[in-house]
Amino acid sequence: MKLSLYTSGLLLTVLLTYSGCDLERQRQFEFDPDIAPQVTFNMTALEFLQMHPGDDFYYLDSAIALTGMEAEYSTNTDPRTYLLLKDAAFTEGGEILQQLSGATSTSLDSLDADQIDRLRTVLRYHIIEAYIENGFDPLNVLFQDYFFQTLVPGDDGVMTINRDDRFRLNVNRSDDLQGTKKGGRIGEHNYIFTNGVAHLTTDSYRNARY
Repeated sequence: MKLSLYTSGLLLTVLLTYSGCDLERQRQFEFDPDIAPQVTFNMTALEFLQMHPGDDFYYLDSAIALTGMEAEYSTNTDPRTYLLLKDAAFTEGGEILQQLSGATSTSLDSLDADQIDRLRTVLRYHIIEAYIENGFDPLNVLFQDYFFQTLVPGDDGVMTINRDDRFRLNVNRSDDLQGTKKGGRIGEHNYIFTNGVAHLTTDSYRNARY
């Protein structure tokens, strides 16, 4: 006896229903977003830089020593957020050395007192007084600009950070900042130190000109 397609489908549905009654119910799928992994070090941010000066941090390590800012990277009591400037942030066109001296080939040792003071401001702007991991808190809402105060006092020291749908951190994209702002996207996230968290960048940022 030939069965119609409808009858055959009905019988197959019944068989699958009864044969699956004893199967264990699957757990509900939980989405785990791809947040950048944490890299934890049992050392301060300064100790990390001093151990890796040739690993893209030659200029930052030298700049910290030249400006006398070692304590800001090592002895703070409240956890901070450090935007650690790679060498490209100093030497690429339009970056720190160009802003300070007008030339990308300038040696830090050749900077005068005024340029060193401006370099100190650069470093202070890349240290945020709050603790900001690349996760949900405090950057809860995607693409929303959150305002933070750096070690540069006043409005000149304000920085904005937002998180996009690919869990990348974007700096100074807000239209509420000054017209002299300089922003970009952070490349590497969540280096956890004993005195804070760091994100590594090949760009420098600002609100006001140095």
